[in-house]
Amino acid sequence: GTYFYANFKNQSILNYAEIPVMVKYIIPFNKSQKLYVDFGPYIGFLLNAKQKTSGSSIVYADAAGTQPVTVDPQTGQPFTIPFNASTDITSDINTVNFGLTGGAGFEQMFNSSEVFLDVRGAYGLTVIQKVSANGNSHNGNLLIDLGYALHF
Repeated sequence: GTYFYANFKNQSILNYAEIPVMVKYIIPFNKSQKLYVDFGPYIGFLLNAKQKTSGSSIVYADAAGTQPVTVDPQTGQPFTIPFNASTDITSDINTVNFGLTGGAGFEQMFNSSEVFLDVRGAYGLTVIQKVSANGNSHNGNLLIDLGYALHF
């Protein structure tokens, strides 16, 4: 039960392959332009997960940062410790995630092609950590897709 405090950057990087199943409602303006909205569930499969830390800090015994623990015994001065590491945490994360996704978009037709802009957001309903002591987080994303499609 002893806690120590330090200031450094900590980042979780999770890579998923997601499969959405969406309903799309199209709002036609004319023959060449249309708006749409879409919504539906998705299933995500974890590919890998890493915990990356970076930076260096003095380690403290208190949250206020007034009692340094990392002190040079000869000089009595606090010193910093590097926290640069990359740790594979794939085994700590649930491998399947269910969630909801939805968005809206615009399509402009040109003869046998189209330009489109799609904006979509997603929120995971599954807690991503296997053990609740490691957290109670959900994942989410924002996707902005600008594309050009050819129709054959």
